[in-house]
Amino acid sequence: ETELTGSASASTTSNEANKEEPIWKNAAVMITLWLYFVLKLVLEMLLSSTSTVTKYYFGWDSRLSGLFMAFMAMLMFPCNFFLAKLSQTFEDRELIVWALVLMLVSVVGILDYNADDYFVIQYIVFAIGIFL
Repeated sequence: ETELTGSASASTTSNEANKEEPIWKNAAVMITLWLYFVLKLVLEMLLSSTSTVTKYYFGWDSRLSGLFMAFMAMLMFPCNFFLAKLSQTFEDRELIVWALVLMLVSVVGILDYNADDYFVIQYIVFAIGIFL
């Protein structure tokens, strides 16, 4: 009877020591999830608006828009290969910071500030930056 009582109190103490904070109270996890959500949101906005934007600004038909999106998709494998080589040299957190900087610059660069001066090359370069 004493062994049972002693082991029960020991397990209660170990359960209290193993309690962890909820995940939503961990700032690093929540910031990472928020950034992941924003990145996916920006990528989805780019993909869903490509045909509309290219038709409105550049007069592209659906075939040209599709070719552009296929070209962007074909860049994914070389980019991933290059990133794998970079990850052997740099830490993951450095690569993530540079990816976020590239995304921010691309989002700012793809915006149309003056409707008369929106160029095809501006859209292509910054859309690739967002996609990759």
